Amino acid sequence: MKPKNDRYTAAVDFDGVVHRYDTGWTAAHVIPDRPVDGAIAWLFETIQHLDVVIFSTRCKSFRGRRAVRRYIREHAGVDRWHGDKRGLKHITYTAVKPAALIYLDDRAVRFDGFHFPTVEEIHAARPWNKGPQHRQADTLLRELRDAVGEVPAPIYTLMASAERLQAADRFEGRGIAAGSGMARAAADAAKEGFDSALVTTRNRDIATAMLILRKAVSIVEEMQKRT
Repeated sequence: MKPKNDRYTAAVDFDGVVHRYDTGWTAAHVIPDRPVDGAIAWLFETIQHLDVVIFSTRCKSFRGRRAVRRYIREHAGVDRWHGDKRGLKHITYTAVKPAALIYLDDRAVRFDGFHFPTVEEIHAARPWNKGPQHRQADTLLRELRDAVGEVPAPIYTLMASAERLQAADRFEGRGIAAGSGMARAAADAAKEGFDSALVTTRNRDIATAMLILRKAVSIVEEMQKRT
């Protein structure tokens, strides 16, 4: 145990954990995608209790470290950046694995003391946003984007919830995007279908999300035929 006034450290990967990393690598200072849903709020909550270190190859250069810090600051907002006692401005950044109580990484395999991964298992491993189900979701989201000009925020929230909150108590659709009536209708249809699924199954699996998204796409297509 540490002395009473010492704080443990949580070491957090950046790409794929804080930054969605949908676009892939361009340069250390180029960070084009939105945050992973819930990442900023989790960082803020965690830093109230532990020191937080972002470790990333982006942080090898001053330009990369500055870009990562700026990204977190811009998405944190004033309140979370400063905080009442500790804010996200207190995060530190490194390209070297730090000493930490936990390591949060989208490509990690937890070692249980017995099982070493085989070569086949290593090659089969995928980050959460690179598997075949996620690619299916991305295809459907692109269809929606093509149809309505933007992807309604609740549908992105829906997908993130379906992928990471299998046993959560309830779905919270946040930030319904202003935009076309078709986008609203698709988002409402997705949320209504998802809420109905929760009532009967209480199980937020990816297959259910796929069905809901397909329904939303079909609604948009039908609306287009009528306009």
